[in-house]
Amino acid sequence: MRLKIKIHSDLNKILRCIIRISIYRRFIVVFSFILLLIGLSRQSHAATSWFKPIFALKEEYDDNIFLTDSDESEDFLTTLAAGISFEPQLNKHELTSNYIIDFEMFADNSDQNTTNQTFDIDGGLNFNDWRIEADNLFRRYENLTGSEDTARIPRTSDRADVKLIYSFNKLDVGLNYTYSFEDYRNDNSIGSFAGQALTYQDLDSDENSGELELAFQFWPKTFLLFSNRYGTHKYDTNKKSDSEYYDILTGLRGRFFTRGEIEGKIGYRAQDYDDPGEDFDGVIYNVSLVEKFSEKDTLTIDFERTIHSTTYQQNAYFKITNISGVYTHDFNNRVTGKFKGAYWFNKYPTETIEGSKTAKREDDLWHIGTGLSYKLPKYVTIDLNYTYANKSSNFENFDYKNNRISTMIRMKF
Repeated sequence: MRLKIKIHSDLNKILRCIIRISIYRRFIVVFSFILLLIGLSRQSHAATSWFKPIFALKEEYDDNIFLTDSDESEDFLTTLAAGISFEPQLNKHELTSNYIIDFEMFADNSDQNTTNQTFDIDGGLNFNDWRIEADNLFRRYENLTGSEDTARIPRTSDRADVKLIYSFNKLDVGLNYTYSFEDYRNDNSIGSFAGQALTYQDLDSDENSGELELAFQFWPKTFLLFSNRYGTHKYDTNKKSDSEYYDILTGLRGRFFTRGEIEGKIGYRAQDYDDPGEDFDGVIYNVSLVEKFSEKDTLTIDFERTIHSTTYQQNAYFKITNISGVYTHDFNNRVTGKFKGAYWFNKYPTETIEGSKTAKREDDLWHIGTGLSYKLPKYVTIDLNYTYANKSSNFENFDYKNNRISTMIRMKF
């Protein structure tokens, strides 16, 4: 019996070793390809500074990798990342683009290993009285970033914005179009909605919206904003409620006081769902404040209230209210420290049953963290970070606590 256990343990170790070797080989291939691109770019002196390779190695300890309320599993994670940044010199026009692939490897839970890819592009065409701004963010990923779900589900997302702005004397008129989609590459069950069983693939969706924005310059560096937005959100399988929404917003963009900056809007949203019981009508806002106390000290505070589509059973969306802040201090030209904190209150509109309890789900989530960054003389930055998270729900099975400590070496040439 002991021999069988030992053989099984040895086989698991060999399997984990094979998986890691495979991932390292893929990383080496990506690393070599990026170096080849850089080498080819150096054939042209003008293009030499346009391409910048990016590499990173992160080691992390996570005391609750599945974000559970009990029987927590701890593990050590190794993340290898490689990418390339493209920043051409275009005189008065602008263009930046980045591609990054990372391989996240767990020491003891290799079935949780993920490969994540991100591609973004941001550009602008500037003319005398008008300009065009465009950006796109494409992600093919499996990690938990930007998700309320605690499962690592493979999915693909994309968001594209195009904005045309015409400037009069003290008035900018902008027309903005936004398209986004989400595609889940998994057919696991996630409960039901309106009496129909759902899988992750029933969450595949597209969103389109258009916005008219007026920006009136009432102070030398400050604009008063007014905007109207109309949008639609549609699911591919029609098992969850499609919706359309209309926003009326006002806000500010620019400077306030001597060292402060503000950008944000507040207003009203009316969102109508196919199921009338799911409709949302209420105040929404998204505001960012930046106060530069000195050349070395900066405080950024963000406020948000909006709604998000959800993977949670029987609900089309949840309301989210968030406040977050980051304080940074430059000790010198190489060492930077930061302290950050955030609070989210998530409220779901439809009653659900968890165990013997029936209620509308409500979650409180806290994050606090601190970190140090040290810049070496050329290209290299070393980061040390700690983050604590605490989630408390009226359904106890969604509670969790999480501590994460990481160190990372980043290189951008």
